[in-house]
Amino acid sequence: MYILDKNDKTPLYMQIYDRIKQDITENRLVKGDKLTSSRLLAKTMGISRNTVEFAYEKLVSEGLVINRARKGYYVEGVGLLTEKKEAAAAKRRPLYDMRAFGRIPPSFPVMKWKQCLAKAINDLALFGIETDGFGDAVLKKEISKFLYKYRGISGAADEIYFFCGLDNCLNILMSAAEKHFPDMVIVNDSGFLFCEDREKAVVVEKDENTIYVNTFSDLVFPAESIAYAILPKQMSEKIADFNIAGPDRVVCRALAYFMQDKNWERYLYRLSLEEKDKLGIMQRACEEIFGRVDETDRFRGTVAVGGTSAAMIAQRAADRDILIDFKDDKLILGVRGMKKSDIDAAVRLLYEYGVRG
Repeated sequence: MYILDKNDKTPLYMQIYDRIKQDITENRLVKGDKLTSSRLLAKTMGISRNTVEFAYEKLVSEGLVINRARKGYYVEGVGLLTEKKEAAAAKRRPLYDMRAFGRIPPSFPVMKWKQCLAKAINDLALFGIETDGFGDAVLKKEISKFLYKYRGISGAADEIYFFCGLDNCLNILMSAAEKHFPDMVIVNDSGFLFCEDREKAVVVEKDENTIYVNTFSDLVFPAESIAYAILPKQMSEKIADFNIAGPDRVVCRALAYFMQDKNWERYLYRLSLEEKDKLGIMQRACEEIFGRVDETDRFRGTVAVGGTSAAMIAQRAADRDILIDFKDDKLILGVRGMKKSDIDAAVRLLYEYGVRG
């Protein structure tokens, strides 16, 4: 049963609508599920049947629910937009895009990445890209040099294993450790690419009972899916028991060439500081406009704002070409694809369109 707040200024029928819509968009209600009858829901909640009917009809008007004569209301799907509207939306550039994932930083050197990618494709066409163990040998050497400079880890090139994504990497390694080496320690250093202190190396102890794990964030788009681990010999002998899907060979080789560029570290340093500034601007704007910030995630470049009807706000904002992510009752606002100068205005319009409607 849904709990309504009768002190909330939001009409009761909209509160019911919001909660059912959120259940549908988050797959707690799926196509074919029958909604509680309007009469029973109204009686259970102590409200008028018309209030429930208004909520159900609004869901019907958006294509989320269908009304089957003499049978009741059934979930139809998440088709909030018609195909025509979807096609138009796909062609139209959003006013502001604050989605958290897959965003290219505005100052990302796209032309340099294209050159590296073209060179990697040429390698594949002429010679093929050979892998050394779990991953591209050229990229292993570049990562090894980078780790030695910033983490004091030496001799790591042939101990590096590549995985497709950080979550996949950690899941496989934790499963392997639990099965074979329960005393093994996993050091997740995924925030390491934020190199504000680029002249100061931080020594990471590496021994036969330690697995070092790292990844590339969206700052190095599109290599964010590349995660890697430095495995002790005893672990590397057991990892073959697991079905491991590695990252794309061409992207790995392109990243290796990118890291060989003389401006690689300068780029990483500049993007890291820029993102830190943008997160500060986003956090201050949310505190001022929404009155709260629940979490700031440096690695993902996001600020979370809770205590909201997140799904409703996201839909209202999308109708005005402002794109955001949400999870449960939290707005997830990403800065990675934003310009500094746009962040304050974007948050203000999000509040204006999404909250005030």
